[in-house]
Amino acid sequence: MPGPPRQPTKLKRIKGTLNTTRTLDNELTFKPLEALPGPPKDFNKKMVKLWFACCSSLISFKLLFAQDLPLLEQYVFSIHMVRWSQEQVLKLGAIKSQTNKGGFEYQAKNKWSSINLEYSKEATRLGREFGFTPSARTQIGVNYSPTSELDKIMFGD
Repeated sequence: MPGPPRQPTKLKRIKGTLNTTRTLDNELTFKPLEALPGPPKDFNKKMVKLWFACCSSLISFKLLFAQDLPLLEQYVFSIHMVRWSQEQVLKLGAIKSQTNKGGFEYQAKNKWSSINLEYSKEATRLGREFGFTPSARTQIGVNYSPTSELDKIMFGD
């Protein structure tokens, strides 16, 4: 199916692009979460901190649903892997010397650079789904004044 993906009616209404002739009468809707969900058990301290920061921001906008939690878990994990791979690149260097079978030395990209790039792309893709990227935020209009430090960083003062 060509064209951009379909958007929920609520999002179209917020953006001011709702055309009532194109809405579904039986559109699937979910109730937003009102309390912070616990983080996955295998998350470390940094991941737990990011989990709660993301959840509290989304809950304050009434944009977090139970059905979103697996994707949010992937987002937090991707951000963790980006940070970890960055640490590895800084520690080991982005380029390393290797020797081939013929005894010739050459320079090769550190595997952590590739891992970093892969998870950066995934984090950006998933972040877009939650409105965590600058371009995604321009697509959503809400009446809100930021209260938490993460909200101020992500959504401005």
